[in-house]
Amino acid sequence: MIQRVTVKSEGSGKIQLLLILAVIVVPMVIAFFWRPTGAGNYGELVQPVRPIQDVVLQTLAGESRAFSELKGKWTLIYFAAASCPPACEQDLDKLRRIRLSLSENARRVQYAFVITRMDDDDRLRVLTERHPAMLALTGTADNIAALERQFTSAPERIFLVDPLGNLMMSYPPNAEPRGIRSDLVRLLKVSRIG
Repeated sequence: MIQRVTVKSEGSGKIQLLLILAVIVVPMVIAFFWRPTGAGNYGELVQPVRPIQDVVLQTLAGESRAFSELKGKWTLIYFAAASCPPACEQDLDKLRRIRLSLSENARRVQYAFVITRMDDDDRLRVLTERHPAMLALTGTADNIAALERQFTSAPERIFLVDPLGNLMMSYPPNAEPRGIRSDLVRLLKVSRIG
């Protein structure tokens, strides 16, 4: 029996080794350095998601309203005093525009202004006239503090609560409306609730 023995040149063996290394190493290098844009969330995820314990608040008409009654919709929450300085007013306008920009999905989203201190009734009246769809809620100092502690002590943040009543995301001061809207659109697509 005659066996054929083929002798490979030393050069072709090196080429094959380099190709194998390239197939293994190049994807690892790409994965290490490449960060895709447009993926992920604009807001900061709360991990783990935190259920908000119920707190009794009041509407401006004086009616009791439990925080749990906000369930069933995606809720953007903003905490500030009734005097609402310019940054607060800009954020409330931003929330109104974001909600309206969602077209037919606007009914699935609500925004609430939790008034931490009733220090300017006239200013508050102007704000509620400008934002007829906004839920304006207040309460006793203890109840407001109990609710605020469940979110964070960071001022001027916008919070997102899911339809089940869980705090799941927050946005820093000066957050871009486009980024918040993008997060909401993505969540509304995948959620059957709200």
